[in-house]
Amino acid sequence: MKLIIPCTFLCFSIWLTAEQKPEGIAKQLVFIDSMLSPAIYVNHVFVTLDNKTYNDITRSGFMLKQFAPFEERTTNSNPGESWTGAYFYGEHTYFELFNVAKNPDFKTGESGIGFGVEREGEIDIVYERLKNTFSENVTKRLRTRKNNKGDVPWFYSTAVDYKDKTQSLFTWVMEYHPNYLKNMFPDLT
Repeated sequence: MKLIIPCTFLCFSIWLTAEQKPEGIAKQLVFIDSMLSPAIYVNHVFVTLDNKTYNDITRSGFMLKQFAPFEERTTNSNPGESWTGAYFYGEHTYFELFNVAKNPDFKTGESGIGFGVEREGEIDIVYERLKNTFSENVTKRLRTRKNNKGDVPWFYSTAVDYKDKTQSLFTWVMEYHPNYLKNMFPDLT
């Protein structure tokens, strides 16, 4: 709703104020795009659960057969990083469940929301905007993922590091590396 109202107002103002020449309208559309761009979507969420709750969910007939496509897997990422989780996939997003018994560095109750941008280079725009607001507390990194040929660039992410060791909700924005699918799954492309 918050996005619809400004967009509707701005689009209406184009109708009323733009020169009837295409370049006048185009200039205003570029301005609007710069205000609303990049579009940021929910990519996925995660929740870390105790062993019993995790097992109850991942053994539930409803969750496994009716709710959504499911897999349990271990992801090997940047050197020395790995995690095991249950993944439930939707059409445009997914959620991860982590079991503290399988991920000793995780804490029960930790959760996160990963947001994503869709166009190459938009992560840099988000990073700069966060940096302008939060200064030196903003991080940006490239996460890799292992396949049988080595480390594959997976996605860039940016986040605010609040330096709070008791933090239990994590948020970040990510952009998939443009060659991720081709390099991760070469037999499929």
